[in-house]
Amino acid sequence: MTLKTTGSPLDRPTLTEWRNRLCAVIGVAYSGLSSTAKTQVDRIRDEAVEYVSQRAAHEPWGIREDASDAVDAGTDTTYPFRADVRHVLAITEETSTSKQRCATSTKQDFLDAWGAGSTQHDWITKKPAVWFFDGFSDDVPPVQQWRRIGADNTGATIRVFYRPYFAMLTSTSGSDSAVQLPPAEVMAIESQALYKWALFTGDEQKVAMYQRAREDDIAALEINDRVTSEDPFQQGVGDSFATQLGG
Repeated sequence: MTLKTTGSPLDRPTLTEWRNRLCAVIGVAYSGLSSTAKTQVDRIRDEAVEYVSQRAAHEPWGIREDASDAVDAGTDTTYPFRADVRHVLAITEETSTSKQRCATSTKQDFLDAWGAGSTQHDWITKKPAVWFFDGFSDDVPPVQQWRRIGADNTGATIRVFYRPYFAMLTSTSGSDSAVQLPPAEVMAIESQALYKWALFTGDEQKVAMYQRAREDDIAALEINDRVTSEDPFQQGVGDSFATQLGG
């Protein structure tokens, strides 16, 4: 048996491969499905990717950063964030001479911190600035808006670290999207997709079967793929073994 190496890793299926894998279990070629069923297969695949990314929340591979915007002039400004922003982790403001980690707060805290009788908020002089979620934009689809309150820092680069929504596959010949999902997650995604198809078709026996398969796949991932280090590292003999040696 040839072991997998870094030169031959488990790969991510292309869009065509996903369709073929799901339809092989369904028992009908993708090309033979009705337009409604094709739409449903594609939707179930996309939702399975979303489901597994939710189950793997807070994993290191699920982090993106964006530095495409700059601080506007003023002490109270609102910024629309990227459409793929799901959960903001941190915001920094960077210039050629300084880099500062901004505070993140809530609109409730912003309102609670308003000085009694004051015409301006106490935070407008803060450095680093305070950022908080302030609703969604009118875009279609809407995007998160974050409000910045703090000392003027015109022109500084805004760097946002966040958990993303993963883009779906759109190419039939290559894995052009969802590249952050490790290939090891594929089995759980497939089981989730087949589980959803069984729900769609009302096959209760297969619903239970694929649900168990999905949980088994995810349990296997938790052992090695969803950790980045052994903590604590094994140093010498363990405490229990040392106790036994001591009699």
